Amino acid sequence: MNFDVLRQKILEKAIRGELVPQLESEPEVEQIGEAPENVPFEIPEKWKWVPVNKIIELISGRDLDKSLIEEKATSSSVPYITGASQISSNEVLVNRWTSNGSVFSDNGDLLLTCKGTIGKLAINQIGICHIARQIMAIRPKDQISVDFAKIFFSAIENKLTSNAKSMIPGISRNNVLSLLCPLPPIEEQRRIVQRHNEIILEIDKAESAYNELAGPLSDRLRQLLLERAIQGKLVPQLESEPEVRQLGEVPENVPFAIPEKWKWVKLENLGKWKSGGTPSRSHREYYENGTIPWLKTGDLNDGVIKSVGEYITNSGLENSSAHINPAGSVLIAMYGATIGKVGILQFPCATNQACCACVLKENICDQWYLFYFLLSQRKNFIALGAGGAQPNISRTKIVNSWIPLPPLEEQHRIVAKLNELIGSISQLAQTISTP
Repeated sequence: MNFDVLRQKILEKAIRGELVPQLESEPEVEQIGEAPENVPFEIPEKWKWVPVNKIIELISGRDLDKSLIEEKATSSSVPYITGASQISSNEVLVNRWTSNGSVFSDNGDLLLTCKGTIGKLAINQIGICHIARQIMAIRPKDQISVDFAKIFFSAIENKLTSNAKSMIPGISRNNVLSLLCPLPPIEEQRRIVQRHNEIILEIDKAESAYNELAGPLSDRLRQLLLERAIQGKLVPQLESEPEVRQLGEVPENVPFAIPEKWKWVKLENLGKWKSGGTPSRSHREYYENGTIPWLKTGDLNDGVIKSVGEYITNSGLENSSAHINPAGSVLIAMYGATIGKVGILQFPCATNQACCACVLKENICDQWYLFYFLLSQRKNFIALGAGGAQPNISRTKIVNSWIPLPPLEEQHRIVAKLNELIGSISQLAQTISTP
């Protein structure tokens, strides 16, 4: 379901007179200016098509020199609104001021971004402020309420955008003042605004419900599948498959019970675990014309790694702790915001020091089973890394973690089943979110 399309349809119904019934008690709108010969669509009998320049005052902004901009408010300053970055969720954000304002918007004006990111709208509820050239202030006259004006300009945003043709998109004064507005009686405007807001609130609630289904719910389903997989509850155990040989020590305490043929094993016993390295950025020759793929934790995508964003040279490799990991290596991020993110290399690649790579021993662990186990434990790894200024899980903490290890053939069956079910969840989420 495309909720933005639905919102647009409600806006269009609002300005066509299709959102609320017309009332006999309401007077007919007085024709303002010359009646147009050609109009975009039919409107109710008591409405009138009127030139926008007859029902609003349009105030164009003006940029100020940087020396006139203040980072803190003073008794003599007013807010300085510069552009789209200060209009968010239909509200005006104030983060700079000036005592040298010359072009002012006042409380109740409709602010329209007209340069760069164009078409964003918000009603000025902060009072007198200076506006920069990226902003126009639309000041409604008595015939139109600011709330209905906002609905009108929101409904025609695509038309305004399509007229903004240049290297830097912009809406000109003529783009606005040459418009025709379908004008209802003032009381009907109020009823339209109220009904529009009621419907939009219901659309917002519906969108939240859809997002809950397509987003967090699908995430919970994936986590549940991963938990069942590593607990031996996803596929049946087969008599024909051998018992896993105990590798290393036996743990005294385990978080959950596992099937009889499985064993708890430390990750260090599955293969070689190495963290990477970062060649010094002060040496340009370590990076310029590099041919060796070099992965940073931002390249991890919880899936197969098919490409990286940066390359290093042989000298960069030789003069740092970085090393080349073979294709098939399983990776996990150890530091910062990406802690616990995982991936599997599709090609030989070096990694930075914030990433740990495992090259598995043969015939012990399926690389995808290890991948899915690490994915299931992200919250635990994040918890292990908490407590410092920079969250991190050391290589030691990783290799000393315990994994419930099934027979190799069962690992293959678990991976196949996970791939099937997680693929189905992804398709469901896509179906829900597609219009």
